[in-house]
Amino acid sequence: MALLYPRVQLQGNKVPMVAEDMPAQHWIAMGSMAPENAVPILLEVIAKRISLKEMEKKFQLVKQITYVCKAFAVGVGAADFKDAEKEYPLHTKKEILEKFVGGIRRGQTSIPALDGHIKRAIEWKNKERRLQAKNTIHAFRTKPLVEPFVEWTEVAHDNDSAEMKIINGDMRLLSKLQTEKLPISLAIFNFPYAHEGHASDNESFLKSDVVEVLHNLKDVSSVPLWTVAGFCSVGMLPFIRSAFREVCNAGQELLTWCKPNMTNPGGPQFVSATKFCVLGYYSESGQRQMAHYNFDMHHNFQLFNAVTQKCQHPGGGVLCPYQKPYTLYSWLVNKFSPAGACVLDGFSGSNTGAIACVKANRNCLVVEINTKCAKGIATRLLIDIDDTLARETPKRKKKVAQGSPTSKLSGDTKSAGNELVPDENTGTAAGVADNAEAVIVGPSGASLPAAEAAAGPSGVEQTVTGVEPGFILFPVRVDPCLLPCLSPALFLKLDQRLSRNLHPGLFPLLQMLSRVS
Repeated sequence: MALLYPRVQLQGNKVPMVAEDMPAQHWIAMGSMAPENAVPILLEVIAKRISLKEMEKKFQLVKQITYVCKAFAVGVGAADFKDAEKEYPLHTKKEILEKFVGGIRRGQTSIPALDGHIKRAIEWKNKERRLQAKNTIHAFRTKPLVEPFVEWTEVAHDNDSAEMKIINGDMRLLSKLQTEKLPISLAIFNFPYAHEGHASDNESFLKSDVVEVLHNLKDVSSVPLWTVAGFCSVGMLPFIRSAFREVCNAGQELLTWCKPNMTNPGGPQFVSATKFCVLGYYSESGQRQMAHYNFDMHHNFQLFNAVTQKCQHPGGGVLCPYQKPYTLYSWLVNKFSPAGACVLDGFSGSNTGAIACVKANRNCLVVEINTKCAKGIATRLLIDIDDTLARETPKRKKKVAQGSPTSKLSGDTKSAGNELVPDENTGTAAGVADNAEAVIVGPSGASLPAAEAAAGPSGVEQTVTGVEPGFILFPVRVDPCLLPCLSPALFLKLDQRLSRNLHPGLFPLLQMLSRVS
C-alpha cells in the first residue's frame, strides 16, 4: 500500500488516516473486490497508464461482472463461479458475460437476457451428460463376458446342437457390439425393459428406444427378410405396434397367448393371464414374402402353460422373474426361423429362447444387459437344458378311465390343433378340431370324442374320470360354444374366473353353458 500511495500512513496494516487529496471511494470499491481483479488495475495506475477516474470506472465494471458471474453460478446450481467455469467452460467466457452487464438495473432481481443464457447453458449440459453417460455405458457393457460364449461356442443336447454367442450389452447398441453381419431370420424381444442398466421392469421402453432396437436389428441382419416377435404388456401395446409399423415394412400381426394356471393339479385350470406378442415382418422389397405367410392370422390365440418352477441362478435367487414357457419359444423358433438361419434372443433374461434354438438346431445370438443374468445364461446352457425340458415339457396321460375302449390320447401335438380362433362369420370364439364332433381337450392335450366321454357303458351321462378336467370344444353351425367338463358347482366358479380374466376387447366373448346336456 505504501508503494502505491506513499502519503498513506499505516498502523498495524491498517490505514488510520488518508491524505485529503486521495478520495476514499476508491478504497471502498477496492475492498469489495478479489485481489486478482483489483491488482491488475492498480498496476496500471502505478504505471500511469490510467487515471484515478478511469480506475474507478474499471472498479465499477469489475463489480458488475462479478455480479453477473455470481448470478450465473446460482442459476446453474454451482457452489461458486469457479465450479461453474469447470462445468460450463463455453458459457463462462469473459467476453460472453460482459454482454449482460448492460442489463443490470437498480432494483431488479434478475437480468432477463442472463436468464435465457443460463437456460441454454443448462440444456447444453444435459445433452452433454446424456452423451457421456451413453458412451460410458457402451464402454462398460462391451467388456467381454467371462468364458465361455464370448465367441461362438457349440452347445449339444442329445442329437441336437447349435452355435451360441452371448453379448453382455445393450440391445440399443447391437450394431456396435456385433459388427459382423449374421443371417438373422427371427428376433425375439421380451419387452418391457428398463433404461438405466438394470434388469427390472420399473421403466418401460419409449417408442424411440424400440425403433432404435429395430434399426440395430436391421443393420446386423444380412438376410433380405426377417421376422421380429416382441412381447409386451397391455400398456405398451399401442406404441410397440406403432414402432413396429415404422420399421417392419411388410406388415405385422398381434398374437394373444394365454397362461392357464398350473398350480391346481388334479383340478380345473383357470385362465390366470393373457399376454401379447407383436409379430413384425420386414423384407427388402417391402412386400410380404411367402415365408411370412406360415402364420394364419385367424389363429391368433395360443395356449402355453405358465412357468411355475422358474430357473434358479447358481448364486441364489430366481434367474429372471419374467420367464416365458419353453413351448412358446419353441413354437416361435420352429415356425418363423428356417433351418440354417440364426435367431437373435434380445433382452434374453432367462435364456429360454436359446434352449429352444438348441433343440431346433438353430444358431442363436444372445444379448443381455444384466451381468448376473448373462453369467446365469452361460451356466444354464451348460448344465440346465435337461432340467428345463423336464420342468416345462407337458406330460402325456397314461390312460382314460370310464370311457370308450376306442378313446385315444392325442399327446402334445394334438393340442396344438385345438385352438381358439375368431370365426369370421359369427364373431365368436370357435374351436378348431381335426374332426367335426365335439372334442374334449385336457390340459396336456388329451382328446376323445365327446359322445364317448359323456356316456358310460350303459349310456348314462357322466364326466370323464382319470383325465384332468378340461374344456370341450363343441363346433356349432352358428354360434360355437365352449363347454366345461365340470360339475355345475365348479362351472359357476369357472365362469366367474373367465369373465374376470378374458377382456372382451381382446377376443370374442365365450358363450358359457351351465352344464353338459
